[in-house]
Amino acid sequence: MTASEALDLRVQGMRCDNCAASLRAKLETNEAIQNVSVSYALEEARMRFDPERISSERILELVTDAGYQSQPVEAPARAANERESKETQLQGKRVLLGGLLSILIMGFGMGPKLFGLPNFTGRLVLVCALAAIVQFYVGQDFLRGAWRAAQNRTTNMDTLVAVGSLVAFLYSFVVLVLGLDSTLFPVYFESAAMIITLVGLGKFLEAKGKRDASGAVRALLNEQPDRARVLRESEEREILVQDVVLGESVLMRPGEKVPVDGRILAGSSHIDEAMLTGESTPISKTKGDLVFAGTMNIEGAFRLEAVAKGDATVLADIVRLVREAQATRAPIQKTVDRIARVFVPTILAISFGVGFLWTIWGAALYFPEMHPFAVGLLFGASTLLISCPCAMGLATPLALIAGTGAGAERGLLIKSAEALEAAGRLHRIALDKTGTLTLGQPDLLAADFADPSRSDSLLQAAAAVERESEHPLARALVRYADERVTPLRGLDHFEALPGKGVQAKLGGHDLQIGNRRWLEETGADLGPLEAASSEAESQGNTSVLFVEDGIGVAHFSIGDPLDPTAANALERLRALELDITMLTG
Repeated sequence: MTASEALDLRVQGMRCDNCAASLRAKLETNEAIQNVSVSYALEEARMRFDPERISSERILELVTDAGYQSQPVEAPARAANERESKETQLQGKRVLLGGLLSILIMGFGMGPKLFGLPNFTGRLVLVCALAAIVQFYVGQDFLRGAWRAAQNRTTNMDTLVAVGSLVAFLYSFVVLVLGLDSTLFPVYFESAAMIITLVGLGKFLEAKGKRDASGAVRALLNEQPDRARVLRESEEREILVQDVVLGESVLMRPGEKVPVDGRILAGSSHIDEAMLTGESTPISKTKGDLVFAGTMNIEGAFRLEAVAKGDATVLADIVRLVREAQATRAPIQKTVDRIARVFVPTILAISFGVGFLWTIWGAALYFPEMHPFAVGLLFGASTLLISCPCAMGLATPLALIAGTGAGAERGLLIKSAEALEAAGRLHRIALDKTGTLTLGQPDLLAADFADPSRSDSLLQAAAAVERESEHPLARALVRYADERVTPLRGLDHFEALPGKGVQAKLGGHDLQIGNRRWLEETGADLGPLEAASSEAESQGNTSVLFVEDGIGVAHFSIGDPLDPTAANALERLRALELDITMLTG
């Protein structure tokens, strides 16, 4: 039995959830394609297929035959994101043009009647020309969407917009060409233009909302750098990440992001893995340790062996999990789908019925001065137009994207739409500590000095040394000092020792700042500061000791302070009658 393969596609041209449903139905008719999921909100299609019965190229052809453009999902997806951004900008420009022209159409079309403006010759011809621009240029996406749906023998939300606006425009055009009496046959150029503009504005805001909701995924993708420095033929070369060969050496400098997953071959450093783990304290890495793409090399240079790149990295796996969660369908979405399948045909039928009744009965009773056909057309088209927004089909998937995206941005991965919906039935919640109940960044919590009378001068000296370091713990100490003492400059020497600390010379004194194990190895006399160090470590904080000329003079306790908003968040969770547990190392 042949193993099936997965295929993820980006799909362009879907205009509402009905489009996604029709594409999904078309793909499912082929027995070689299974587990089809099409997301209008994400503009993606996911499926598995039997490669012996159908090729991925043929699947792309099927999507094209359905009237949509598609391409395989690639990581990273910067090119696709740039294209989406340009399309959104173009859509915004069309909406702006539609708004300006609609204002002119309203002024020229209704001005003489409402405001007594001059009724010059050719006024309606000008109004018709402006309305045609709105109808066929600004509203071209609606027309294409409706035509595509008709080719697939289905209907969508674009059908309502296109039919309603076209009926109003073409009817008015016929009245103008035939020279009919406008008191009996009023023209509706302004109605056609305004509905295109207003619904177009809604579509623009919808597209912007989709981009904003999926911004967390784009932010994750942007964590991975585009280029890497490798060692080839004993020469250092800078190449694109996709050109890195697995097994070759990649060179890292302080302050650079790791371009690939790899194992350290030589050197050591501290790596900030907060974007992967949420842990605020950098992790010490030495020879043999794994480092991951997108994490930040804080200090120290090292050489690593590339073991994974592109869509095989841990970062890509996280992005994939988020996208899979966003592409899954919540159970309630099935109800929405059933309604959406009959929504447009039902509205079309109701609109026809409303127009027919007003033509044969309502017009003579309420609008005797107008032609019955014009009255019926007005109310029939109005019924179509007010039913256009597809919020019903978009609300659930857009809420899903927003929820999973916001979670990913905060380090919370949601497995699926079903899991997110089930969260509404929770009774107990377990919270992580770092970055959840705490701020997620190191801060200096306490400072102890062997000689309190020298506290200011010692704090100045410690900050002067740490100011030269890029380590987050060093930045925490510098922030603390800058709030209390005047900055001091003028180091005679500085050296960073990855995994240990830093050492410097200042005013003739040898200064060392680092962890207790390293300082004990140097033979420093820590004296009473050892007790403060042990207490800080017992509380889960990081202990940093300051040694002057071989004698301990200060101790700094650095940790992750509580988030000031945590207490309010916990109270809100308790108000939901949830039992709360904290899970922490």
